[in-house]
Amino acid sequence: MDLEQAIGVLAPLVSGDAAVKIFCNQEANMEVADRLRERFGLHDHLAGKVEHFRDKLAMKHIIQSAGLRAPVYAELMPDIGAEAYADLRQALRGKFIVKPRASVGSRGVYKIDKPADFERFLSEAAGDDCEYEAEEFIDGDLYEFDLAIQNGEPIYSAVSRYSCPMADLQEGRTLGSIMVGRNEPLHARIVAFGLQCARALGADNGCFHMELFHSVADELVFLEVAARSPGLMTVPAYHSWEGVNLYDMELMIQSGQDASRLGQAAVSHQSRPAFFVVFPKVGGTIRELGKPELDCDIDMDWRVHVGQRVEATTTNIDFAGKAFVRADSEAEVRQAFQHLVGEFIPVSYL
Repeated sequence: MDLEQAIGVLAPLVSGDAAVKIFCNQEANMEVADRLRERFGLHDHLAGKVEHFRDKLAMKHIIQSAGLRAPVYAELMPDIGAEAYADLRQALRGKFIVKPRASVGSRGVYKIDKPADFERFLSEAAGDDCEYEAEEFIDGDLYEFDLAIQNGEPIYSAVSRYSCPMADLQEGRTLGSIMVGRNEPLHARIVAFGLQCARALGADNGCFHMELFHSVADELVFLEVAARSPGLMTVPAYHSWEGVNLYDMELMIQSGQDASRLGQAAVSHQSRPAFFVVFPKVGGTIRELGKPELDCDIDMDWRVHVGQRVEATTTNIDFAGKAFVRADSEAEVRQAFQHLVGEFIPVSYL
């Protein structure tokens, strides 16, 4: 969104009216929304701290300064060359990740394990306007901690486990997310750690989507956070499972309205455990689309068709198709999740 154009459109509508609020849960427009609130003197639920939730270097600096674990990181200067690889590998403890300082959808993410990987990054990033950072590679499972908080008091939180790190979708792996049981010990650990991170960042009002690793060394490691509700189909999954709608809470909190009553499901809600998966495009001509044989409700949404020539997935919003799955029991839905992210072949190619 163009800031000056947005100012021109909004100016006659706002006119100092305190009832006007600006709502934004689209990552790429967070800074524009922040500038508009400042320009017109409107309610700002983030209190001018949008950078804490957009700049990946800034957020990791804050987390580490609070004594919390985050990946070791380094800013990459625009004139960096291939000769920097050895120093980066030593500083970042081996294999490392390169990604934009402020982006969404795992765009521009590179796994660097040898000089040729770094040279490929330098070649493909040459001439773009993006600022990059490098960070330690964390070996472990990726989780999301999603939080609705108002005036410093949590209204609702949930923890879900990803089937793989986000960037692995671009390597041909199925990406999915499923809730972690509230009675599981790891759930309590992640909630406690996530709240520590949120408070260090000044996340007092809003919905926040945090990603973190549970490492093979049994550490919880902050990865990044966004000042918005989670993307893809996590919100519908939470709603189906627990009867809570993060979109409603987000709207109320950003508008300065009391959202506390929305953190509990209606008495009439009937829980149906749910999850989502997205299937990658590997690259080639599609021969067949898979049909899951599961005793669950499956809403399939294919973005490709048989006979189509496709290029490989490049971001986590560039996929072959997605599925939203609901079941009558937790055991049934967890079994379905393991099948769809494991042995199920979503797309076959010629």
